[in-house]
Amino acid sequence: MNAVLAALAGYFVVHSLMPDPPGLPTVRAFRAAQGAAALEWLRGRLGRRTR
Repeated sequence: MNAVLAALAGYFVVHSLMPDPPGLPTVRAFRAAQGAAALEWLRGRLGRRTR
């Protein structure tokens, strides 16, 4: 489960750094938010504090 969650977080984070596609100006912000949420979830599963 941790590996799948790490892959999902990585997908969202990497794709949030790409340029906005034409006609979809909010998709990168959405992916950044989902990546942050997935990373937070993964940190919790691994027993690590956020900061």
